[in-house]
Amino acid sequence: MRDHILKRKLLQEGSMFLQDHNKTAFIYDDVHISYRVLMSRVVFYDSLYKIRKGDRVAVLSENRPEWIYAFYSAWKKGGITVPLDFALSVESLTEILKDCSPKVIFCSDKEEETVKKAVKKARLAVKILVFERMAMPTHIEFDDFTIPVSGSMEDLALIMYTSGTTGNPKGVMLTYNNLMASIESLVAMNMLRKNDILIGLLPFYHILPLQGLVVGTCVVGYTVVLVKSLAAEDILKALQKYRVTMFLGVPRLYELFHRGIMTKVNASPVGRVLFALASRIDSLSFSRALFKKVHDSFGGNVHAYLTGGAKMEPRIMDDLWHLGFKMVEGYGSTETAPLIAFNPFEKVKRGSVGIPMAGTSVKIVDDEIVVKGRNVMKGYYNNRRDTDRALRDGWYYTGDTGHIDDEGYLTVTGRKDDIIVLANGENINPEEVELSIMKLSPLVQDIGVTELNGQLAAFVYPNFDMFRKENIINIFETIKVKVIENYNRTAANYRRILHVKIVKDEFPKTRLGKLKRYMLKELLHDKHVRRDYDDEPVFREYAILKKFLREMKGFVPVKTDHLEIDLGLDSLDKVELQTFVERNFGLFLSDEEMASHATVLSMAELIRDGKVRVSNEEFNWGKILLQENTFRLPEGHLRLRGLRSFARLLLHWFFEIRVRGLESIPGNPFILVANHQSYLDVLILLTILPVELLENTYFLMKDNPRRSKILGFLSRGRNIIIVNIDRDLRGSLQKAARVLEKGKNLVIFPEGIRTRTGAMQPFKKLFSILSREFNAPVVPLAIKGAYALMPYGKVLPSRGCIEFIFSEEIYPGKMSYDKLTRKVESHIGAIVEALEGEKIGAKK
Repeated sequence: MRDHILKRKLLQEGSMFLQDHNKTAFIYDDVHISYRVLMSRVVFYDSLYKIRKGDRVAVLSENRPEWIYAFYSAWKKGGITVPLDFALSVESLTEILKDCSPKVIFCSDKEEETVKKAVKKARLAVKILVFERMAMPTHIEFDDFTIPVSGSMEDLALIMYTSGTTGNPKGVMLTYNNLMASIESLVAMNMLRKNDILIGLLPFYHILPLQGLVVGTCVVGYTVVLVKSLAAEDILKALQKYRVTMFLGVPRLYELFHRGIMTKVNASPVGRVLFALASRIDSLSFSRALFKKVHDSFGGNVHAYLTGGAKMEPRIMDDLWHLGFKMVEGYGSTETAPLIAFNPFEKVKRGSVGIPMAGTSVKIVDDEIVVKGRNVMKGYYNNRRDTDRALRDGWYYTGDTGHIDDEGYLTVTGRKDDIIVLANGENINPEEVELSIMKLSPLVQDIGVTELNGQLAAFVYPNFDMFRKENIINIFETIKVKVIENYNRTAANYRRILHVKIVKDEFPKTRLGKLKRYMLKELLHDKHVRRDYDDEPVFREYAILKKFLREMKGFVPVKTDHLEIDLGLDSLDKVELQTFVERNFGLFLSDEEMASHATVLSMAELIRDGKVRVSNEEFNWGKILLQENTFRLPEGHLRLRGLRSFARLLLHWFFEIRVRGLESIPGNPFILVANHQSYLDVLILLTILPVELLENTYFLMKDNPRRSKILGFLSRGRNIIIVNIDRDLRGSLQKAARVLEKGKNLVIFPEGIRTRTGAMQPFKKLFSILSREFNAPVVPLAIKGAYALMPYGKVLPSRGCIEFIFSEEIYPGKMSYDKLTRKVESHIGAIVEALEGEKIGAKK
């Protein structure tokens, strides 16, 4: 406490932002830089240029000691430092330079070309100083070191350009007083201590690492180890070698740690048992002892892992805590230099970002977090409009939503600007939906929720490693059924995800891991960019596979294409691919191999290395469908008659059921193809088909452990064939073929699942394959009204009208599978659309 009082007194005099603490300040590339040497090098940098008080000096490079010398040299001259992201494009850098008009720019040789282009485009007269071209003297003498700060410390110290999660970076003006407010409050909480050793991984151009790894370092007097490489082995080596005591990170970094550690834990039965035990006991000290080897690999001396800059996923926070990592979450923004709240070391509340910092007032106004205190910025540089919008009556409106509990702990729930307002007026916080879904399955690596046509849409970045481990080859179907549908079952109707898109690349994020939500909708219209490669493979197996895929999909694939995400291979396409490879190369592809070799090049290499022979036999579905199998068709005619009589009595009393075109059904074996609106579809169809026809008709239904218990009961011993297209698609096809082979009729709902929105979904080509190979006509059936009476998620139906319209049969002739599929789909779709004008559905 006495040290804090003395430090405060010196700081108030405005002269101790950088002083000699008689110890090592920074360690870089195994070189120890003392505070005295640091100050001397700042003096040297100060001698390299001239500016007037208030002039801007930009610094643009990766983390390195020279960055720190340049930073403090601007302060020593009374200038304003502008830290900039070294990864900025020429265009983005140009706009920022136009805004702040620096007199001097420090950069490394890697960024020099970008800086020169931006300066030229901005038409500025700027002195550019390149670190690699400045020869540092071996010895620098200086008598006095001061930073000219006024007594109130209200001089402008920094202009920090925000990371731009909304796509519009702004220059945040921070004073020396703003900076000191956060540092003093951390010292008061005993969270910044002189004997600590921190590791420096995060880029200095963000306010969190700038304060924690540079300004705070030089004020308090602890030591920071700067790591040149972000490779895991280099980080662990630094933690061990320098006995690091505190770790400053962001959620994205901890996610990587979590993934690596949990992969090893889950790979061992003992590890899984120990983790389950640690989770149950939920004691930090117990977990740290239990997973001592893990902590020893992190050096064994880290007493706290600090996180901020973005929201930490609760699941990852809990897992790391149960592994013995003391995760301490804080909250703030560039506009508050950066701290608003932090969890005190002695009482961490997981899920919360802590209590407000000393001298900071926090309140909630219309769900928005609002802040007042010494830490709040002066405003946005050259931007009065946004300043007036953010600062009102001395309060900073953060744009974040949250709440404060009875103990004064703050929880951040999302961004106010991110709130989705649906057509029905309901407000949705996408982060809450995303977190709910992420908890359901490790198959989802990341998810972004947005709005599409008044409904919720989700972009899913799969955990490809997990899919390979589980030998799952149908990514979209698995995500949709096992994750999204699982979430939808318990979500309110307006919170359900009705559109899903799988992406193969990580989402656009800021350097600190915040999702750039404004870019999500661009993914909706993002077409896969096809490009030619100069190094396209030339080996024979690749050429044969490429030709096969081109004929299947109608365009030329490239080596990096993902078979499902880029080429759009569905379940049937994958069976076709497996059979093609088996017949032409003598290689049977297991689900494990399909999952592990998901790109064109990877699959071709697998074929090349494992082939038995090479031929060029054309693919033939008929050979697959007619392969000998022992499947016996179920026969339950008596039960079917009883079920029909009961269902007819009940359903025709409750609903007004209109039927057209039933007389057009042919006498020979056919495939009845219908759109799928509701659970009611099958039951009503049972009641309207003539008994004699019904006894020779089989319904193809997808196996689903969670399917309706009623339909599960009704399917036992009756003309219903349950198939599993995810785990045994080939067997499922052969079951369906058996029906036609025996001269029976088959009912298929080619959408795969019933509609979630009322709109028809794309038809799968299973029925077309069967129709072509058995020359069986297709009878289109359009169903309208069932969705309105019993939409997805509704337990009991409403009363009203349902219409079933049968059309004349369509013979396959020489149509391709795809052409026949599209013809039947468009035919049924046109009838459903024509019925829109009629009063079909619930009665008013």
